[in-house]
Amino acid sequence: MGFIEQIAPLVLKYAPQYDIKAPSAVIAQAILESGWGESTLASKCHNYFGLKCGTKWTGASVNLQTQEEYAPGTLTAITDNFRVFDSMDAGVKGYFEFIQLQR
Repeated sequence: MGFIEQIAPLVLKYAPQYDIKAPSAVIAQAILESGWGESTLASKCHNYFGLKCGTKWTGASVNLQTQEEYAPGTLTAITDNFRVFDSMDAGVKGYFEFIQLQR
């Protein structure tokens, strides 16, 4: 089964609960952030959206290297803490919960 066939039913399950009108954009973001579900963060930690821990996260985490673009066109290698989820379902639900947070 392909990545879209795996993640789409979960996105469609949670999108209405969080009033998301464009679930296809969420699927596209998961594809981009996770490399079609094959990144280490996605395949081992069920984090398909590159969600970092931040100060409010109290769940499991993993410390991984990543790249950030602080200046246009310049990537900087850093190590940061990312959220870990127990399943694809939990990872998708966690994304929807995250985007509801005040910023």
